[in-house]
Amino acid sequence: MAMRKFSESIDITPKMAHTLILALREMKVEYYVAPYEADAQLAFMYKSGRADIIFTEDSDLIPFGAGIVFFKMDN
Repeated sequence: MAMRKFSESIDITPKMAHTLILALREMKVEYYVAPYEADAQLAFMYKSGRADIIFTEDSDLIPFGAGIVFFKMDN
C-alpha cells in the first residue's frame, strides 16, 4: 500500500524531462516525445515495427492495437 501511494505521488517536472532528453541525446539514444498521451503513439510504433514491446501501468494500449504489452511491472 505504501509503495503504491509513493508511486502515485511522483510528479515528473518539465525540468526532469529536459534533463532526461539531454542525457539521451548525449548517449545517442533514439527517443520520441508524444504530443499528448503516449498510448496511441506507442501502439502506432508497435504496429509499424518501430517497437517490439510496450511496458505500461495501464491497459489503454490494447484498444489501440498494441500486441505485446507488459502491465504493472514492479519489483
